[in-house]
Amino acid sequence: MSTTKLIEFENGVPANHHEFHNSWAGAARIWGSLYDHYLKDSSKPFDNWLTSTARPGDRRLWDLAKSDALSMAERAVHAFTFDYFIVRRENLERFSADLRTFAELHPAPGKVDHLPEWADVFEHSAYEAIALHATSVTENPWYGFDEETDEPIPYDLNERNLHTEVYQWLSEIDGPPSDPDENTEAPMK
Repeated sequence: MSTTKLIEFENGVPANHHEFHNSWAGAARIWGSLYDHYLKDSSKPFDNWLTSTARPGDRRLWDLAKSDALSMAERAVHAFTFDYFIVRRENLERFSADLRTFAELHPAPGKVDHLPEWADVFEHSAYEAIALHATSVTENPWYGFDEETDEPIPYDLNERNLHTEVYQWLSEIDGPPSDPDENTEAPMK
C-alpha cells in the first residue's frame, strides 16, 4: 500500500517524518475535493482530477491555488501539495488551522482522510519546517542519491533553492496587503 510522509526539518535537513498509509487520503484527497467542487464538468463522463491532469496543457487544477474563488485555507492546503513546497515554523499553527478548515469545507465521509492527523502534526511540531512526500510510488523529493557512496543525500533548505514556502508564495501572488488608511487605488491583480 502506498504511503504519504510529512517530513520535518531541523537545521535545514530532514530530521523526522510521520508516515500515513494510503496516499489517496492525502494530496489526492485534496485534489479530488477541489476538482469536484470547483472544476468538475458533469456533462463529461469520467471527469475527475486524475483524467484532467493527464491531458497535456490542462492546468485547471494546479491554477486553482491562485484563484480568488477559493478561501485562503483552500489555497494554502492546495499549494502545500505542490512539488518542493514547505511550511515554516512561524506558519505551522496557521497551516494546522487551514487543514482543519479545509476538512470542514470538504468533508470526506466514508473515506480515509489524513488531514485531521496532518493538522495535529503541524500543531504540535517544534521543527523549523514541514514538507510533503505525497506518495511512496514516486521518489522522495527531499532526498537525492549519491551513486558513488550508495547513500541518500538529504535536501538542505539552507543550501538548495528549489523549495518555496506556502504562505510566502501566496503573498507574492496576492501582493502586499493594502493599507486601509491609504487613500490610493489598489493595484490591479
